[in-house]
Amino acid sequence: MRSPSGPSRPWQLLAVSARSGAAADAAAARLADHLQQHPELPLADAAFTLREGRRAFPHRRIAIVRQGEDAAAILRGAVKERVAGGIAEANTPSVAFLFPGLGDHYPNMARGLYEAEPVFRAEVDRCAEILRPLLGMDVRELLFPGEAPSDAAPSGGFDLKRMLGRDEPDAAAGELDRTELAQPAVFVIDYALAKLWMSFGIVPAAVIGHSLGEYAAACIAGILTLEDALALVADRARIIQALPGGAMLAVSLSADEVAPWLSNDVALAAVNAPGLTVLAGPEAAIEDVRVALEEDGRVARRLPTTHAFAAGRLDIKADAETGVDDVGHFAFAEAGVGSQFETCLARGARSPRVGVAL
Repeated sequence: MRSPSGPSRPWQLLAVSARSGAAADAAAARLADHLQQHPELPLADAAFTLREGRRAFPHRRIAIVRQGEDAAAILRGAVKERVAGGIAEANTPSVAFLFPGLGDHYPNMARGLYEAEPVFRAEVDRCAEILRPLLGMDVRELLFPGEAPSDAAPSGGFDLKRMLGRDEPDAAAGELDRTELAQPAVFVIDYALAKLWMSFGIVPAAVIGHSLGEYAAACIAGILTLEDALALVADRARIIQALPGGAMLAVSLSADEVAPWLSNDVALAAVNAPGLTVLAGPEAAIEDVRVALEEDGRVARRLPTTHAFAAGRLDIKADAETGVDDVGHFAFAEAGVGSQFETCLARGARSPRVGVAL
């Protein structure tokens, strides 16, 4: 009999499969019974055996369980958002990675991954050492300040408000909202998370990014080295920080519905969904719109940014970017990249589908 494995990540994915839905349900029930009878069994060992020691069939059932919890109860549906089922496609579908820009970053984002996942931690550490002379600080102190917060609500579900930094603002959040620091920090999380997924065998067939995320997309695609990408991101952030400030406002309205609140000062910066837009402009003008929208019964939320991104007020020329012309040879893209890189930075790249916006 094999001895139990050593320490592993706190969360585990328990998966079973069968030739029919009824058989998959029965397999999940048997697994729950077994775990109830053997509560001492390390979940990491159970997850590994289920993943590597079993043949995969199309009908799947999964449960996400934390070490120390009642795994049998979770499998039986005690926390419904942590169990799922479905039918796998005959062929493995291709995957695309979408990299975001600024707007929903917060202190301690991805801290759980940093503490539990060696690959993620190694990539963050690598980026932090490259950025140290560029920022004059350790970006890890900015990303992970103070004690690690709990990510679980008393009910056993997730406290999304706490995870997304919607609690009362603090000094750490203020530091992370500074553009010159926020952009490198978000890039680090974008890049490290992509490398973590790739270490799991989930390799993108294409990558695309929004604004800052385009740099991460280009880096993962092999267009930019990590060192060049971080240097560009740090310089871009420093240049933007020196520009006049502004504000951004997320609004639960469509582009047509929000039109009456637009003006020479307030622009439509993004349409994130049919009923979700983002406005940008000077601080005072955006605050006036926020008050007016709330008085009209509309939902509006200020984004943690210091500038009016995507509002036509940040037209930075490529030659203003320190070292842009000295980045050197761009590697051939290993994954497809959709963006605007070809118009500014990647003139020397061999892939016509590569781009990044300033």
